[in-house]
Amino acid sequence: AFFSALDRHQVTMVSEPGGLVGAGPGATLLIIAPGRPPTDDELAAYRAFLDRGYTIFLADDFGTGNRILAALSSRITIRTGPLASLDREYADPYSVVVYRSSNESPLGDTASLLLNAPASLDGGTPLLETSLFSWVDEDRDRHISGDEVLGSFTVMAREENGGGTMVVLSDPSIFINAMGGTMPDDNARFL
Repeated sequence: AFFSALDRHQVTMVSEPGGLVGAGPGATLLIIAPGRPPTDDELAAYRAFLDRGYTIFLADDFGTGNRILAALSSRITIRTGPLASLDREYADPYSVVVYRSSNESPLGDTASLLLNAPASLDGGTPLLETSLFSWVDEDRDRHISGDEVLGSFTVMAREENGGGTMVVLSDPSIFINAMGGTMPDDNARFL
């Protein structure tokens, strides 16, 4: 649903690193839930893309996102362990509501989002954060227990990287169909 709603005249599917060479002004590369480590050619293409002043938007939680970030010398890292919260939309503590913490792009007029078991991020400028009633569920028991501590956690951050911008969202599931139409209006507006 996400991809079918995009303007086919302004969006290009990139399956090979060479596809990034002809990017137009203001281009953004969307990398959603990378399922395998990037090749050296892909990493070189990502670096060149950033150096030309473009934006890479990486949406990942516990996949290979950290390998991409490290290879691009990013200061942002994805932490292990899903976030849970008392500030949620449903009875599931992993249905975390997050809030805008900056007026920087790409949020537009998005005030909050509903995410599904996001990770937390370290580094960069926070764009979206959980409420103070959230925790990293290290033991994955869906309850705050043991050494788990309530606090606010970053789930979306940005940084200047090379000549471009790196944006990281720690929940790729916002792009799946189930997170679209029946979710809060801000989710649809953000997408």
